[in-house]
Amino acid sequence: MLYDNGQLARVYLHAYQITGNEFYKRVVTEILDYVIREMTSPEGGFYSSQDADSEGHEGKFFVWTPEEIRSALGGARRGC
Repeated sequence: MLYDNGQLARVYLHAYQITGNEFYKRVVTEILDYVIREMTSPEGGFYSSQDADSEGHEGKFFVWTPEEIRSALGGARRGC
């Protein structure tokens, strides 16, 4: 959702301003790049959200299975 990304960008920006930690700056940049790329209409307006229906399945590319999460976390223990 657009408002979620806006709030997250603001929090990470403040964290970067306070700490100078480049990680927070990278997160802000990635959030705003995503908003520009995926949530901006060709006319310049913003979409409020994205449709999660992909290839006939709701959430196919936006919902992770527990195994995909464990894999992304480097094989974290089950139940974590």
